[in-house]
Amino acid sequence: MTETGVVCGISGCCVADAIADIDQDVAVRHPMAMQNEYNPTISAFVADKPSSAFGSAITLPWQATQQAEHLVIDQIDRLDADYEVSGAVAVHVTARVEDGVVIKGPVIIGPNAFVAANAYLRGGVFIANDCIVGPSCELKTTFMFSGAKIAHLSFVGDSIIGSRANIEAGAIIANYRNELEDKLIRIQSNGQVIETGVDKFGALIGDDARVGANAVIAPGALLDKKTVVRRASLLDQSPSS
Repeated sequence: MTETGVVCGISGCCVADAIADIDQDVAVRHPMAMQNEYNPTISAFVADKPSSAFGSAITLPWQATQQAEHLVIDQIDRLDADYEVSGAVAVHVTARVEDGVVIKGPVIIGPNAFVAANAYLRGGVFIANDCIVGPSCELKTTFMFSGAKIAHLSFVGDSIIGSRANIEAGAIIANYRNELEDKLIRIQSNGQVIETGVDKFGALIGDDARVGANAVIAPGALLDKKTVVRRASLLDQSPSS
């Protein structure tokens, strides 16, 4: 398991385990110990999830992303009059979408959200209130919760981004194990291997996490709240790494 450049603990690891797995010169700024039995549900990472439009929906992140299109379409049918709906695309009247953005529904863009020029949204995307999607970003099958930010030239695939999480420019959250013969996503966490049963899943990124510029998160990652991934680093939680 390669976890280079991680400043705060990886999900499911105690602080001692996290330090053992990362470069010794990397400091732990926000030590976190899992006090309860590990639970990889979305709400364990994203506090807004239970009260959101998707609060009663699927709890496992890779199942939610697998059904993102269905989940987003279902919510479009429930939106109030403050959304302008065109086919499978719903944009809140207070949101700003710049020229050159390509949107392939189903997509919901929430209140006061900002999507900059030449961004590309596809495959079932939910952008909550006060989120920012920078210029020339691509979001594929992704849920962004309140106040999350993704800077320019980033790719995020099949992922869930917690509230106020910040992904800097050029970061990649990959969603497919192209390099492996067996494409199924497996995650090593808390001393066990989680079999997701899916071949596309990026990451579940907790509230207030930060991913540095040009960092790469390999498919199948669980980042606790306030995790920091250093710039130009690689995080890979696959047991095959």
